[in-house]
Amino acid sequence: CHSPAAEAEASARAKEAKQAKKLARDAEAKRGGEPTARSEGDGSAGAEAASATSSTEPTEITKDSGTDTLHSAGGASGKKKRKGTGGRGIVKPPPWETTPEGIAAGRASAVRLARLLARRNTVGSPGVAADGSDESLDDASAGYGPRGLGLYLGQEEAMRLLRLEESVCGGDGAGAPGSEPAEADGVRHRRASDIGVSSSSDGGSGALRPPERAAAAALFRGDFETASESLFAAFDGPIPPDFLAALVGGGRALYASAAATQADRLEARGEHQRAAVLRLSLHDVRGAIGSLRRGGLERDAAALAAARLLPIDPLLVETR
Repeated sequence: CHSPAAEAEASARAKEAKQAKKLARDAEAKRGGEPTARSEGDGSAGAEAASATSSTEPTEITKDSGTDTLHSAGGASGKKKRKGTGGRGIVKPPPWETTPEGIAAGRASAVRLARLLARRNTVGSPGVAADGSDESLDDASAGYGPRGLGLYLGQEEAMRLLRLEESVCGGDGAGAPGSEPAEADGVRHRRASDIGVSSSSDGGSGALRPPERAAAAALFRGDFETASESLFAAFDGPIPPDFLAALVGGGRALYASAAATQADRLEARGEHQRAAVLRLSLHDVRGAIGSLRRGGLERDAAALAAARLLPIDPLLVETR
């Protein structure tokens, strides 16, 4: 049986023995390797100084393609979380919303909204039709902003709000906020070079441009045909591929028409391989072969023909 006093004494003796061994090693190192010990000490001191210096170095933040990156003077870097796409939303309040006039208009609209909702819940009240509706709203009241009530009165009014925002973004009304100057034919054209490979390549921000915002508003309403027409009217080159993919929601006939138009525009821009791939999404093997041949890609056309056409098909013989 060990007593606490005996355990404490044994621990003290072990500690003394360990300390004695350490002192002996230090003395031996001092006699035989003093320069080495000194250099090691200097290196340790230098490492500590370098560590202290790096910990006090200023860190600067730079932005690269929408991502904040930390750069220190020592060369270390790390990436922070990517920010949102930013840009102008489809629905956006006017700049004067925060002015005294805008605040007063917002308060008046809140009172008006309460009255409208109360009237709609009281069918048969003076000025209210049998369906519970009341006076018609003008565009300012149906839109968004201090006077806007479109988001709060029901689905029909929300649809009207999106149509109004679509006209602003697409430029049905010249000089409307967010619209761009019209060409002579009244259509706001974009060159193919203005759009790039995809809408997300706009400086890395991913923000939608006015024609895209107009198409997005149409998609919000479920009007795929209007979205397709507005995009192909706004761009003289290929439309953004993400919007082309969204047109699948409008049915096969609409998508087939849009994809065929997109393929033609890709060919006009010299992107015959992309046009061929797009035609294959429609199972148009012959059209894809034609796109490749028009682009001078005879071997690719022959490979596609050999893989997808029957051995007796004249086009296979012609392509080979």
